[in-house]
Amino acid sequence: MVKLTHHMQKYKLYLFDFDGTLVDSHHSLEDVFYGAYKAIGVTIDKTNTPRYARQPLEVTSKEVNAPDDPKSIEIFISEIRRLLDDKEVLKKTRLYPETLEVLKYFNDNNIPVGIVTSNNAGHVKDVLDFFDIAHDTFSIYVDSDEIRETKPSPKPILRALEKFGPIDLKDVCYVGDALNDALAAERAHVTPILLDRDNSYPSEKKYIKIVDLRDLIK
Repeated sequence: MVKLTHHMQKYKLYLFDFDGTLVDSHHSLEDVFYGAYKAIGVTIDKTNTPRYARQPLEVTSKEVNAPDDPKSIEIFISEIRRLLDDKEVLKKTRLYPETLEVLKYFNDNNIPVGIVTSNNAGHVKDVLDFFDIAHDTFSIYVDSDEIRETKPSPKPILRALEKFGPIDLKDVCYVGDALNDALAAERAHVTPILLDRDNSYPSEKKYIKIVDLRDLIK
């Protein structure tokens, strides 16, 4: 863990996870996960949603003993997408208190930012619209439709770097709220920054640990 008693290193490109990092989607995802699993005959405990949101879907599905035949997977994914687009679900999404301040800082200082998410970009942009955040606030979007492999695979982050163009990897960081985010960044050879709002993760040399997005701009 890096103690934030001094200025944090500044980067030339900041890549962000979306859910749990820029937006508090835990309450909205409760309905999404519950409804999608119910559609294939599985009842889950909604209180586990924060953990489910931080791990790959295949891990959660195995944990709750969801059927893994092609038809069930197709129904599940279809229901996930339908529920993510539901307006009542969208209304349960919240911005973290510091999100707009931090994004404004980056934009005012012409520092490029991007989103690398296991969600789909269409839903991400719907959320941005809901909060009146311009899509061009972010110069890069990489989602689960573009790269099927999810974090901790480094491929989504590597795809973002391809889109951005030549840059020294030491000038790039990836900010996420899960250990899989940090591991994906480490494997992509960019700086992993773990956003741990409730101090639930151990301090490790492998990543920089912060508790608030404003720590990035101190």
